[in-house]
Amino acid sequence: MPKIQITAKGIRAALKKYVPYQSLCEYIWNGFDAQASEIQINYNSDELGNIESITISDNGYGIPHLKLQEKFEPLFESKKALENKLKKNQSAIHGKNGIGRLTFFTFARNASWKTTYDENGENFTYEIYANAENINLYTGVNATPKKTAEQTGTVVTFSGIHGLVKSQMEEKLNEFLLKEFAWFLALNSNRDFSISVRFSNNFHCALRALESKTKQ
Repeated sequence: MPKIQITAKGIRAALKKYVPYQSLCEYIWNGFDAQASEIQINYNSDELGNIESITISDNGYGIPHLKLQEKFEPLFESKKALENKLKKNQSAIHGKNGIGRLTFFTFARNASWKTTYDENGENFTYEIYANAENINLYTGVNATPKKTAEQTGTVVTFSGIHGLVKSQMEEKLNEFLLKEFAWFLALNSNRDFSISVRFSNNFHCALRALESKTKQ
């Protein structure tokens, strides 16, 4: 199992200012960085209103297996080096090779990625796993990608959710999405980008969408 250069403790300390909704936004950015036009967020809760799982899916180009390590291993040798980079440039988190994929520890114990990518005209899929306790470790490098008829894209599933409840999820998540992405969608209004949020529990669904289309 490959190990990210910084220790798990160092990663958590360097990213301690992140809040759950801010972290979720990083996974949406990962989708847009992969040239996705559609991002879908799904979440469900138990009878007490505690969020049980969250899924973020996109229709981007996926994570080619040969590029997995560079996507998941930020090149920082120490917590101090990472903190210095974060102070100087926000792109250390945002972007195709940023560390945004590691921020899930702020709201979940486990994260898994099912990603599908194109290679020489054929689509392949494989999975990646990580957990918050050992966030500097991940699986997937030794996986054997399988051919698939599925379209390219990535589905990230978070489980062992903490600090998020149904009663606050919709309002706060929507607030963060508007703050983080309204300008981006407006600038790309001719590209039909969209972010949709779906809550599903006991066969009840509520769908909201942020779209780059502007109504006349």
